[in-house]
Amino acid sequence: GAYLWSGEDGWLNQHIFKVIPNNNVDKMYLYHGLVHITENLYAKAHGSGMVHVTLKPFLNTQIPLPPTLSDQQRIVNRIESMFAKLDEAKERAQNVVDGFETRKAAILHKAFTNQLKMENGKLKDEDWEEKKLGEVCESIFDGDHMPPPKAESGIPFLVISNVNTGFLSFDNTRYVPNDYYDSLSETRKPKTGDVLYTIVGSYGIPVLVDSDRAFCFQRHIALLKPSKLISSRYLWYVLQSNEMYQKATSIATGTAQLTVPIKGLRELTIPVPPLNYQLSIVNFLDIVLEKESRAKEAAQNVLDQIALLKKSILARAFRGEL
Repeated sequence: GAYLWSGEDGWLNQHIFKVIPNNNVDKMYLYHGLVHITENLYAKAHGSGMVHVTLKPFLNTQIPLPPTLSDQQRIVNRIESMFAKLDEAKERAQNVVDGFETRKAAILHKAFTNQLKMENGKLKDEDWEEKKLGEVCESIFDGDHMPPPKAESGIPFLVISNVNTGFLSFDNTRYVPNDYYDSLSETRKPKTGDVLYTIVGSYGIPVLVDSDRAFCFQRHIALLKPSKLISSRYLWYVLQSNEMYQKATSIATGTAQLTVPIKGLRELTIPVPPLNYQLSIVNFLDIVLEKESRAKEAAQNVLDQIALLKKSILARAFRGEL
């Protein structure tokens, strides 16, 4: 895409064109024109891993050019006036999107440090217990360490890319034969209400199993099966907290790819109130974080609309309609 350089003198590699306008072309008009034609240039690009726009199609691409600099500057002023209003709205929407994780972390911190006011009253601090994950789960195991056999269809075999959004995804999944899945122990067969937890590379991502669909998973993921001592959703939420991520980080090993060892994971402690309070906390978090998610989604939609409006403004500008 087009970029206005305002830094110190530097060197360019072969992937960057330096474009200098003629004396009869306004620099900002040319810049907006290049932004406008970027999508058309991509259509002429070649390559797969890294798309390339070669010099010849770039030089042969045309943009409408008003005859005088004053006409060009008038169009630029109109574009930038409209863009300025959109940028104000964009900044507000971007702040909502960027602040989502911060607001979520603060909400979770309050929830798990006994700072919430519940309908059934506030617990005394001594009513909260610190328990090891191994104490509140029936089992904690990672995926099979042996390379699984491949199949064109059968049982989905999930990898970290299927869970790294924090939710289950069966898109673009691999498959293993049914008999391989049947041979796995129950501790490696996810059921509704279990919690997956990534432990290699992109570690520390908990995912609630909310599907009845049979599947298995790679060894870079752990499966936590909650006991009757803990609510599944409470466990899922507490594992999302920054405090738990820091605990996981403190025991992670390795250099190229950090790994949270299963034995260490079982030893990590979490705050555990009585079950009825766990359910109250879950209900509170469901409501509040759903509102936050909707606000983030609405703000992201605004950002998408602003991007489309800017394209529309440029299209009108270079059709001579501004």
